Amino acid sequence: MNNWETYIRQHAAELDTAPLPEEAEERFLERWEAGHDRQKPAHGIQRVVFWSAAAAAVVAALLWVRSATPHDWFRGIDNTPEAVYSSYLAQVEHAWELAGPYEDLSDQLSGLTEETVPMLEQLPEELPAAEQAQILRDYYGALLDGVESILKTNKK
Repeated sequence: MNNWETYIRQHAAELDTAPLPEEAEERFLERWEAGHDRQKPAHGIQRVVFWSAAAAAVVAALLWVRSATPHDWFRGIDNTPEAVYSSYLAQVEHAWELAGPYEDLSDQLSGLTEETVPMLEQLPEELPAAEQAQILRDYYGALLDGVESILKTNKK
């Protein structure tokens, strides 16, 4: 019971002293029926289902956007080929530290990250430095995505 019900039940004798105006009961019943016609019993359930579906759609969209957004491995570094390559080497060194003594993990990282001739040295000198940096960002970014995947897979 809510507070109003409790109050009415406790003070019923006081409330019954005045007669109801004529046609009060009829007007009450008309309003009550009109309210019930507008609000069907399944309305509350439909509302819950609708908002639950909407919330699930928003969560799915956020997860999709997050997974579709590539990781920017080189955020905040200079747009020079040397800076991109140095950042790549630092991140690979960190991955090797995470790999630790695990031989299988070390073999996988070695196969992915070791280069006979670094990509930095293979780029044509005629290309502007900004284009060289972008090529290195794309190439080494893809390698770092692989490194991350290897580390995640082997941590399980």
